[in-house]
Amino acid sequence: MCEGVAVTCRASLLVLSLIAGCTEPAAEPDAGVADLGAVDGGPVDGGPVDHGAPDGGSDGGVDGGRDAGSSDAGLPVVAFTGRVLVAPEGFRPSSTALVGVLSGSGSVWDRMAWSDPRDHRVERMEGCPDACRSVTLLEDPETQPVRFTEVDLDGDGILERVVVDIGILWPSEDASGQLLVLDPAGGSPTVLREGLRRPVCLRDGDLDADGDVDLVVCAFGHTVGRLFWMERLDDGTYAEHDLHTRPGTIEAIPVDIDDDDDLDVVSIVSQLDEMVLLHRNDGAGGFEEVVLLDRPETYYGMSGLEVTDLDGDGDPDLVITNGDTLDHDLPEGVEPEAHYGIAWMENDGAGGFEWHEITRLWGAYTARAGDLDLDGDLDLVVANHQLGGYYPELVVRNMVWLENEGGAASFVLHTIDEAPEQLMTLHLEDVEGDGDLDVLTGSMHLDGRDLGRRLFLLENTFY
Repeated sequence: MCEGVAVTCRASLLVLSLIAGCTEPAAEPDAGVADLGAVDGGPVDGGPVDHGAPDGGSDGGVDGGRDAGSSDAGLPVVAFTGRVLVAPEGFRPSSTALVGVLSGSGSVWDRMAWSDPRDHRVERMEGCPDACRSVTLLEDPETQPVRFTEVDLDGDGILERVVVDIGILWPSEDASGQLLVLDPAGGSPTVLREGLRRPVCLRDGDLDADGDVDLVVCAFGHTVGRLFWMERLDDGTYAEHDLHTRPGTIEAIPVDIDDDDDLDVVSIVSQLDEMVLLHRNDGAGGFEEVVLLDRPETYYGMSGLEVTDLDGDGDPDLVITNGDTLDHDLPEGVEPEAHYGIAWMENDGAGGFEWHEITRLWGAYTARAGDLDLDGDLDLVVANHQLGGYYPELVVRNMVWLENEGGAASFVLHTIDEAPEQLMTLHLEDVEGDGDLDVLTGSMHLDGRDLGRRLFLLENTFY
C-alpha cells in the first residue's frame, strides 16, 4: 500500500518498471501461455478496440492483411535471427534499462552500449562480431544508472557522456539521484547535478535560443517530483526552471512541435496522473502547458513516448504506449488485451493533435520508428514487458513490429519470435552495415531469476 497517498501509485517509468510503485515486486507466478487464436498479420483478438480516443480522434489500427513471413508477388520480407551478445552472469540477473549506440567513427559493433542499474554499470561492446566482450564505462555500487546520453555541454564540439543515476530504484522520497559526466580517460565521473528525486530522463537542446545547450530533466520522484530545464549560463553554471511539479514524468523530448522555429517540450506522466503534455515555447524559454491527453484511470499504465513523423507529412507526430502491467491493478472486468496498447497522435502542423489507435497489446512498453522493410515509410518496433504468470491465458509476444501500410493509415502486426523476454528498451541501428535496420534490446528482470539477456541483437535478414 502507499502510505499517505489517496490514489493508486503507478509502478512504472519508461526505462525501469516497479521502481516508482508502492511495494517491491513479488516473485512472478509460474508462467503459462495459452494461444487465444490471435494471428500475426491480422487483428489482435479481433482487431483494435475503442480505447476512449479524445474527442475528434479516430480509430485506425492493425489491418487484417497478410500474415507475417509471407510475401506478396515475390516482394522481400523482414525476418530476424537472434544473437546473445551479453548474458547474465551467476547471480546477476539482467536488468537492462537502456540500450543504444554511442557516437564515433568506429564500427557500430564497438559502440553498442547499455545501462544496468541493479548491476550498477554502464558498459559498451568491443571485439564484435567475432570475439564480443564488454568494456566498463561506469561501475560504482553507490549508483544505479538508468540512462546515458551524449551532450556537447560546453559547446567545444566534443560530446560528453552523461549518465542519469536514479539513486534508488524502489519507491522512495529519497533525493540521492544525480547526473554524472564520465571521464573519457576512465577516472571518476564529475557530478553535474546532485540531490535529485529519482531522475529518469535527460535531453538537450537550446531552449532559450541563446546559442548554447540547455538540459531537460525528468525527476520522477515518488509522491513528489518535477520536470524542469537547466538553462546554461555564460559562466558555465545552470539556472533551473520548472515545467511542472508533478511526480511521475517518464520522458520529455525537446522538439519544434508547431513549426515556429523554437524547441517545445513534449512529456508523458504516470504515477498520480496519466497524461501527455505539450510545453509550448514562446521563443525565449518561457513555456505554456497544454494538456494533450489526460486519462482518468490510475491504472492506465503510461509507459512510452516516441516523437517521429509517422505519416510522412513533414511534422513530428507522437507515438504513445500504455503497457505498464506491473501494478497488476486492472479492475475486474477490464481485459488487459483490450486496455493496454499503442496509439499515435497526428500533428496538424501547428501543434494540434488527432488520436489514432494502432493496436491493443498488453505489456507494450517502448516503441521505436524506422523503415524495417525499406519501402519508404516508417514502421514501428515495440518492446513488451509481459509477465506471463500475471495473465496466463494471454498470448505472450515479447516484441512485435508493426508494418506501416502507407501514411500510417493501417499497420500489420508481426511477432518477432526470436526476441528475449521481459523487454523495456530497444534501439534501431544498421549494426551489420548491410543497409537495413537491426534491433538491439535487453531484458529487464525484476524477479531475481537468472534469465533474460543483458544485450541481445536481432539481425534483420531482409530478403
